[in-house]
Amino acid sequence: MIVTPPAAPSRTVGGGGSVAWRCLVRRGMLHSETESVDVVRLPAGAVFAPPGTGGVESAWLVLRGSATLAGGAPVRAGDVVLVPAGGTWLEAGAEGLEFLWVAVLPAAVSGALPPRSPVAPRSPVAPGAPVAPRSPVVP
Repeated sequence: MIVTPPAAPSRTVGGGGSVAWRCLVRRGMLHSETESVDVVRLPAGAVFAPPGTGGVESAWLVLRGSATLAGGAPVRAGDVVLVPAGGTWLEAGAEGLEFLWVAVLPAAVSGALPPRSPVAPRSPVAPGAPVAPRSPVVP
């Protein structure tokens, strides 16, 4: 699996500020129906309304800061927002906002797909045999 650090994120300008995010993991690396796992950082007052989310359901885990959802509900660090396919939007509070975004395929879509499985063959390891450490992935 390839995992990228949140340094040097992508940036989108608009909606009252510059929104920064970084995809940490994508679907093909997960062997599941998870579309992606991203970290999103918004400055104070920025609006997050990602386009193209009609085909995914999301969970937003608020790591730092606060925000107000489209319907006016407040969210703060530690909260989880479950977003149906089609999405919603939020506006970052005075201290900005950082959250983890997990996007998954809706049950209607994932139920129609074949099961995912790793494609690389695994070599058998005898029980109790030492396993050589892997070298770290360098971005």
